[in-house]
Amino acid sequence: MRIIVLLSSLLGVCSAAEIHGVVYDENGSVAVPNMGIYADGHGTKLTTTDDQGAFTVTVPAGQDFAYIVVWRDDVLGAGYRLELAQFKDQPARIVVERGIRIEIRFTDPQGRPLAGVKLDGETHGGTTDAEGSVWFGPMSRTGGAYLSAELPGYEKKSWSGIAAVSYRDRPLILVLTPFPGTKPPPPPPAPIPERPAAGF
Repeated sequence: MRIIVLLSSLLGVCSAAEIHGVVYDENGSVAVPNMGIYADGHGTKLTTTDDQGAFTVTVPAGQDFAYIVVWRDDVLGAGYRLELAQFKDQPARIVVERGIRIEIRFTDPQGRPLAGVKLDGETHGGTTDAEGSVWFGPMSRTGGAYLSAELPGYEKKSWSGIAAVSYRDRPLILVLTPFPGTKPPPPPPAPIPERPAAGF
């Protein structure tokens, strides 16, 4: 009986397989090192690409594919289903887009900054500071990002088709409309003046 159990365990181990792959940037020619490879969108990490952008994931026994999520804080994360039949004898080629971060500022219709605006995108979010600003990203340079924003007392609003590259050197200004009776936001705090250096 012990021998049968042992043989069954060994057969189960032998039936597992590996899929190899390489992650490239959006040009498809530069390998991306230190890229996280995850099992899901909840942060279950499988491995990290090496200096040549290569990685290996295990396909469990009895399964004919591996599902991975490729993500790093400077790229646009994406999920991939890697079929064992397709990639058993050749590496999977994964191409990711390096995103950019942009500054987004929220104001009311009179141009007053709105603090505490909750901003959401496809994969991440943020909240504006006292001056109505938040750094947001990574976002696709040209892919047409989708954003939604909400703040108590103001109409919830969404925007689509935003090309982040247009705001690489300037903030994106977005306006929220208050509901009737909403008090205007307080002015942002005055900057603290710098103390002059002590003389010698």
